[in-house]
Amino acid sequence: MSSLLDKNVGFALEIYKQFTIISLFPVFPRQTAVLCRQRDRDFEHAESPDVRAVLQLDNRTTKTNGVSYIVQKGGAAVFTPEGQAQIRANIRIYKQNARILMQALDELGMWYTGGKNAPYIWLKCPDGMDSWSFFDFLLNEIQVIGTPGEGFGACGDGYFRLSSFGSTEDTKAAAERMIILLRKKNI
Repeated sequence: MSSLLDKNVGFALEIYKQFTIISLFPVFPRQTAVLCRQRDRDFEHAESPDVRAVLQLDNRTTKTNGVSYIVQKGGAAVFTPEGQAQIRANIRIYKQNARILMQALDELGMWYTGGKNAPYIWLKCPDGMDSWSFFDFLLNEIQVIGTPGEGFGACGDGYFRLSSFGSTEDTKAAAERMIILLRKKNI
């Protein structure tokens, strides 16, 4: 009786190892799906309580099978010549947008940092405004948003972050609106 139990436990552990290793690396989704169906069939037809216990443990403890196949393929596509060309094109747009925002801030005589080699531009809020007041001011007056510095901690209060991750058309419109508003309000 003991040897039969050992044999069943050994069989169950072998099944568990095979399916666990395969399910951790879902590189071939069709094969993974077939193996999952195979595992379910083995579970349904497992005669030994020990085999069922091991397979049930796997079903209960498997939270994720790792990174999805489409995300893996997308990540790999970044390194193709086409992916590299697309990345360079996006970076050119972001740098252009940063230049547009920096020109607007230069025209207004506002202190800022960033934008040259970063997609974010940090500026000092005008007229001693706190960062949330400046956020509300831009949102309500010209429907432009950025990130209040206070969201990054108490030391960020009085500063505001603009991003160059928008379209060039939207960035130009936002820069023009900011120039008009801040000149009109003498800020």
